[in-house]
Amino acid sequence: MEKTKTKSKHKFTVPHTYVIIFMLIVIAALATYVVPSGSFDRVVEETTKRTLVVANSYKSVEQHIVETSEMFTAFAINQ
Repeated sequence: MEKTKTKSKHKFTVPHTYVIIFMLIVIAALATYVVPSGSFDRVVEETTKRTLVVANSYKSVEQHIVETSEMFTAFAINQ
């Protein structure tokens, strides 16, 4: 009797860590074209010194779309 081995033609391999990080940066940059910009008002609670978000205080702000050149320098450490 002859045994047959079945090999899959395409074996999935996990991409390198830098490739995954780069893809996440590109997705985040593309999201600036779609997701509207906004912010909430915040207050500091005196007893615990924590910053809290004020309910129902959301307001739209000017949208900043990330350009290609900014995409590569956005994660640079400022000193």
